[in-house]
Amino acid sequence: METIAYRSESSLIAAVENGDLSAGIVVPEDIDDRLSSGDQVEVGLVTRNDGSGPRLAPVVDRAVSDQSAPIDLERFVTDKGLAPDRAAEAIVRARGQAAKITVSEEAVGEQLFEAGIGQFAVGASGQIVLFMFLSALAWSVAVIQTRNLGLTTRMLSTPTSASTVVAGETLGRFLLVLFQGFYIMFATWAIFRVDWGDPIAAVAIMIVFSLVGAGAALLFGTLFKNDQQAGGFGVMIGLGMAAIGGSMLPIELFSDTLKTASRFTTYFQNVLWAPSG
Repeated sequence: METIAYRSESSLIAAVENGDLSAGIVVPEDIDDRLSSGDQVEVGLVTRNDGSGPRLAPVVDRAVSDQSAPIDLERFVTDKGLAPDRAAEAIVRARGQAAKITVSEEAVGEQLFEAGIGQFAVGASGQIVLFMFLSALAWSVAVIQTRNLGLTTRMLSTPTSASTVVAGETLGRFLLVLFQGFYIMFATWAIFRVDWGDPIAAVAIMIVFSLVGAGAALLFGTLFKNDQQAGGFGVMIGLGMAAIGGSMLPIELFSDTLKTASRFTTYFQNVLWAPSG
C-alpha cells in the first residue's frame, strides 16, 4: 500500500475520480493546534462508490479516533481536577498497561497492471480500437449504396481513372476513421486524463489503424451486395473480434485458451498500444 501526498483537495478528488487512488483523506493543516485547543476538527474521506473505497470508511474512522483519544483523555482527566503534568503521567502509564495489537500486511500474487494506471487507461486502448473498427465497417454501407445507385459507373464513364476513384473512396473512409480515433483520444485525455504515452507513436498507430479500417470498409463494400448484409456482418464480426481481442475485457483476465485465441486480434491493441503508466 502506497501513500501519496497532494497539495490541494481538488487534485486529490481528481485522482480518486480518475481511479488513480482507491481513497483519499483530507486533513487540515492546523489539526494538532485545533485538537490541543479543544476545537472540533473535520477529517474528510474521498472515495468512489465502487471498489474498496466504501469499506475504508470504518478504518479511517478508527484511525482518527485512535489519534484523538489521548488528547480527549488528557482533557477529561484535567477537567476532573488532576494537574496537567500528572494527567500526562497517568496517560503514559495507562498506555504501557494496555494490550498492544500488531497488524501486518503482505501482498500475494502478481500485479496485473503497472502502478499508476487509472481505471480508464486500462480499457481506453481497447475501446478506441473497437469504435474505430466498427465505424469503418459501418461506413462500408456507403460504398455499396454508391455502387447500387450507379454513381460508381457514372464516375468511371468520365475521364477519371479507376485508380483515382478507388483512391478517393479509400481516402474518404480513412479520414472518417482517423477523425473518430482522434476525437476519442482527445476526449478521454481531456475528461478522464488518460495518458496515451508518446504523442508521435500514438499518432503513427492511429494512422496505421485508420488505414486498416479503411481497407476493411472497402473489402466489405466489395463483398456484400446490399447494406443490410454489410451492416449485419459488420457488427457481428467487429464485436466478435473485439470480445476475443480484449477490447471488452482485459486480456490479462482471460483463460489460457482465450489468451491463445486472442493473439490473432491483439497486435495493435496489446503490443503496440499498451496503456502507459
